[in-house]
Order: sequence, then C-alpha cells, then structure tokens
Amino acid sequence: MNKNSKTRTEKILVAMKVLIWIFFIGNCIKTGALAYSFFISLSINPNAASDLYMGLNLSEVLVRDNGHYSFMVINLIVLSAFRTFLVYLVLKIFLTLNLKKPFSVEMAGLIKRISILAISIGFVNLLVRAYVGWLLGDSPSVGYLAEYLYGSAEFIFFGIIIFIIGQVFQYGLELQAESELTV
Repeated sequence: MNKNSKTRTEKILVAMKVLIWIFFIGNCIKTGALAYSFFISLSINPNAASDLYMGLNLSEVLVRDNGHYSFMVINLIVLSAFRTFLVYLVLKIFLTLNLKKPFSVEMAGLIKRISILAISIGFVNLLVRAYVGWLLGDSPSVGYLAEYLYGSAEFIFFGIIIFIIGQVFQYGLELQAESELTV
C-alpha cells in the first residue's frame, strides 16, 4: 500500500471535518446575526424585531413588554451559542484525533464535555420552551420560534448516548494504558 494513499476511514474523516467546519461557520453566523439584530431592535430600530433572523418575528413580544422580549431573545442567543460551542467541540475532536493512538485523555475529556453540554442544551431548551408557552400561549409568534426551540428531548438523549460512549472510551483508554505497561 502506498504511504500517500489514504484509507477509507481517513477519507470519511476528512469529509466529515469539512461538513463540521460548514456547520460551525453557519452556527457562528446565526448566533452573531441574532445578537446583532437584537441590539439593533433595542437601540436603533424597534421594527427590526419583526425580522430578527430569517423571518423570526418577535415584534408582538417587544410591543407587549421590553423585559420579556429581552429575556426571550437573550435565551435564544444563548441556546444558539451553546449549539455553536457543541459543534466547535466536535470539530476539536476531528482536529485532535490521532488514528494511530485514538484513545487519549484529551479525547475522553472532549467526549465528556460534549455529553454534558448536549444534556444542558436539552434542559435549557425545555425551560425556554415552557417560558415561551407561558408568555405567548397560542400567539402566532410561537410558530416563529419553533425553529429555534427544537430538539429538547433529542439533545438530552444525544447527551446520554455520548456519555455512554465516553465511558466506553474511558475504558479503552485504561486498556491502552495497561497494554503499554505490559509491553
């Protein structure tokens, strides 16, 4: 086998790394656009609340109460930032992965952080959804928020699965260290 030719696994990992970069950049743009539009809607032009980001219309909430509007949008920004950070941690896995020695303390730590963050995103999302439901009831604004408040249970489930994978990874790390001691 030629030293320069990549294995199928290496090719797949390169393709996944490119996709993760695209997701990361997209999430950064989304989070930044939400924060910028929020700032504009509060300080310069309240009409900006009618289209915060890609059709998100919270003008009704801004008219009702500035405090509730601020709290809601800040929570949306925080959730978006958490999701962006989650993608960053996945990207960091791809950047630090060594196929010759995949079990490392750093990798185990990243997997643990991803699981904790995913579970946290799920619970924060549940709380924000409950708050939005209480505040808006059957308002049309609830429909606009569906895209931003998705996947509470899925994030919690994902976090639990990643936590289990992290425990298996930790066991692999222990076996690798034990193997190195016997050699």
